Amino acid sequence: MRIQNSVFLILLLANICASQSVLAIKKAETDKTLQSIHKKQQNVGLSAAIFHRGKLVYSDGIGYANLEYKIPVMRDTKFQVASVTKAFTGAALIKLHEDGKIDLNADIRKYIPNYPQKGITPNLLAAHLAGIRHYKQGEKTAQFLSNNYSDLNEAIKIFKEDDLLSEPGTKYQYTSFGYNLLALTIQNAAKKRFDKYIQDEIIDSLDLRNTRFNDVRFVIGKRSSHYSFFDPLTFKPSKEILRVPDFDYSYNMGGGNIITTSEDLAKFGQVFTMKGLFSVKALEMFYRRQDEKSPWSYGWFVPKEPEKTGKRLHITGAFPGVQASLYVYPDDGLSIAIISNTWGIGSNSGEMVSTVPEKIAEIWLD
Repeated sequence: MRIQNSVFLILLLANICASQSVLAIKKAETDKTLQSIHKKQQNVGLSAAIFHRGKLVYSDGIGYANLEYKIPVMRDTKFQVASVTKAFTGAALIKLHEDGKIDLNADIRKYIPNYPQKGITPNLLAAHLAGIRHYKQGEKTAQFLSNNYSDLNEAIKIFKEDDLLSEPGTKYQYTSFGYNLLALTIQNAAKKRFDKYIQDEIIDSLDLRNTRFNDVRFVIGKRSSHYSFFDPLTFKPSKEILRVPDFDYSYNMGGGNIITTSEDLAKFGQVFTMKGLFSVKALEMFYRRQDEKSPWSYGWFVPKEPEKTGKRLHITGAFPGVQASLYVYPDDGLSIAIISNTWGIGSNSGEMVSTVPEKIAEIWLD
């Protein structure tokens, strides 16, 4: 019996050592991949985190959260994530749907009676099929990005009276304004401020302690500064790195105003890999495109055809001085978050937010 126990112990220790060795190799390969893109783009700061089957398996920061004062990126450094916010809005929509508080196929005038356009539904808004416009050329001026909106009803006045670009349901046209209209729809259906609903039902429920909506008017601890090798308004390339002003994105609450850490973001991604916040039936709604005309489900891009890696959801975001991405592989319980506070050299190729997380997924997928 003692011999059998000894053999079992030896095998157990061997398996543990082998697992630790594999984990170390995966972490080293991930480090190498992130360091390579960071150096290539000359980014100021970068943060990445990976959750696998409910556990944090990787978290690291590179460079500086603030270049002027040489403040390093830490695990609790908060970054703007731009359009990755749309995944939180999509989560709020389906949470309300599961609670029986919103009809996904109802005309939004059921929730916003004074809206001038007919035929727009929450489903169409979520899939970017409602015909709502995106930004006009030259619209995002310094003045535009300095206005603060405390009321979504005021924010949608930016586009509310504009003609639709197409008949609702007929054409895919990406639009952050559409997600702001969706946010107001959610707010009225929930009978609670949109940001408060997200905070209560998603952020607090998941214990995302370093996640909130940004407000440049107030002091927020551990918030990173932003930098760019492109002019933040004209997008003209610059040989010298530029400091990006603290633009106000309160007009874009539903489409791009979350501030978070890479760990919180990857933890949020885990929600879409297992039953918990959502039922199995609701999770399936995220995994498939709503309409063949759109690559979107509810806040996520979804591949048209099944991939070798199984199901995949991803969302990326970009503001001046912000690159962010969240990739989720539900079948393997893997979520990868990468954020930078820099528009680095060549960052307009999308390499950091698309190619890099896919490379890292290949490292971690079993």
